[in-house]
Formats: sequence, structure tokens, C-alpha cells
Amino acid sequence: MKASIQVQAQFVQVESTLQWTNRLIISDPKLKPWMEEHGNRVRCVSDELAEFSTPVLPDGDGGLFITLNAKQLRSKQWQEGQELFLQLSPEPSSYGIPVSEAFLVTMHADPKADELFHQLTPGKQRTLIHWVDQVKSEDIRIRRAMVVMEHLQEVEGKLDFKRLNARIKEVNARYKRG
Repeated sequence: MKASIQVQAQFVQVESTLQWTNRLIISDPKLKPWMEEHGNRVRCVSDELAEFSTPVLPDGDGGLFITLNAKQLRSKQWQEGQELFLQLSPEPSSYGIPVSEAFLVTMHADPKADELFHQLTPGKQRTLIHWVDQVKSEDIRIRRAMVVMEHLQEVEGKLDFKRLNARIKEVNARYKRG
């Protein structure tokens, strides 16, 4: 089976108990067999969207969809039901999302933190990677990665996001003071 697949998707807004979610509904029957071979974490490319990593999720009724966030929809004037063509390929990163060099180097420099990181669930790994890599500044990425690795050791691999956020605020304040 090919490493990538082109599918047609339909833009819809779905009301959930928490909020409205924007989805691309994919009803192409070729996708499920492709996902059995390649998994549900994909790189998505479209003429309408910048390339991004995402899971293809089941809707509970036998269908599949991709969720879009507000940033991806900025300046889009899509109508409910609008059709898009997507090119999906397996996410090349073993973590399910792209990982910056700053994160990898910082993690590999500390074998204990590396070990603790790899004991986390894949979802928690992706959350930490995203949290570190979402900023544009390489310096801030390195600083966040270092805080994450220190935090993992302090809490012996039992993540405490509230404590982690407090720690990064302390570190940022220290850097701002000079």
C-alpha cells in the first residue's frame, strides 16, 4: 500500500458539550485499510491548509475525522459542507508529532530524564514536546526543554503540570531580570 493517500474531506462544525469543534469529515473507504497499515497519526497537506501533524479519529459511528484548531482556520471563509482534498502520509516522528532539535538534544544530554520521558504515555510525551516546541525562539525552546527534563527528575516521572508551569514562570522571570 502507498505511503501516502489522497482523500476528500468535508468541513463541518460540530457542537459538543464543551464547545464547537471544527472537523474535516473523511468518508473515503480507502482510509481505514490504509490506517491499519500506517497508523492514525498523520501529516496532512492541503492546498487550503499549511502542513500539520494530527491524528485521524473515529467519530463513534464508523466515520473518521480530523480536528482543526482556531489557528488553522484563521482567515478561512469555509462554508459548512465545503469539500477539500487532503494528502495524508504517516507521521515520520516516532512521537507522533515533529520534534525540534532543541528538545532532542536536551533530552539525550540527560540519560535519566531521557529514560523518565520514555516511560511516559505517548500522549504525555506529545504534550510535553508540543509545549516546548510551540514557541518560535530557539532559546526559549531550550530553556523549556531543560525545565521539563529537570521536572521529570524532581517528580520521578510523575508529571505535575501545575508545578511544571510554576517552574517555567520562575525560570522566565529570572531570565527577564537578567
